[in-house]
Amino acid sequence: MKSKNLYFAKSQQGIATVLTVALVGIVLIVSIAGTAYYLRAKQYAVASNHALIQEQANAWLGVEILQQYLSKLDKNDLDKLNDELKEPNRESIDLPINNLPDNIAITAKIDNVKKPMSESEPYTVTSTITSRNTISKSASTVQVVYEVKYGAMIGTSNPSPLPNSGISAINIYTDVGVSG
Repeated sequence: MKSKNLYFAKSQQGIATVLTVALVGIVLIVSIAGTAYYLRAKQYAVASNHALIQEQANAWLGVEILQQYLSKLDKNDLDKLNDELKEPNRESIDLPINNLPDNIAITAKIDNVKKPMSESEPYTVTSTITSRNTISKSASTVQVVYEVKYGAMIGTSNPSPLPNSGISAINIYTDVGVSG
């Protein structure tokens, strides 16, 4: 079927090209915007992961600092900590960790001190260590259970290098749960 108005048919011939170019332009703009959004999201994820890894390292630094603190305590000091935790409305004992950069705050809370039933058993100290960085706005928390046994041997034949203590660096006896 031929159009009877030849002028009308010839005047519409360029509109298809204009619409095709416009559609291709819109698709390109959407593709570029999507790629930019994806790359920015990946950049945030990598920066967040970096900050979290640093805070996890700082939290484990707090674990080591608390271990050194516990190695300096004697049985009477641990009994005093146990008595303080038994006070009414007392859930934990805060131990601030000083001499850190201004943007890093590591706090250690002693949650529980279990007194041994006999001389051969260790004290069990449960603690929660939290590290926060104000610049990266990240935080990491580690809950640790220390076994403090005085006069113990580390390994099989070496006495403890720590004064008044037999604290091992790390002993894992059951499954370890890691979450973030």
